[in-house]
Amino acid sequence: MNTDVVMFLTVTGMVSFIFWVVFSTFRRIKVARAQAELNAKLLERFASGHDLAEYMNSEAGKKFLESALNRLSKSFGLLGTATESRA
Repeated sequence: MNTDVVMFLTVTGMVSFIFWVVFSTFRRIKVARAQAELNAKLLERFASGHDLAEYMNSEAGKKFLESALNRLSKSFGLLGTATESRA
């Protein structure tokens, strides 16, 4: 194969990958901010700890807590894999 063709395909692939990484990162940041804002608004609605405890014992509260724990465990899981690979 001609080296010009290989260089063109390589550069095109690298630029495409960089754009994909940048835009997917922006999308993830936007989604995370929206989720954090929604969670903050939800938690502001509770007047007391008793109201919050009642909500957490409901089905919707359990789903809310489960999703928060899943995100947290995924974050720590990624950190754990990164630190294990360096050891």
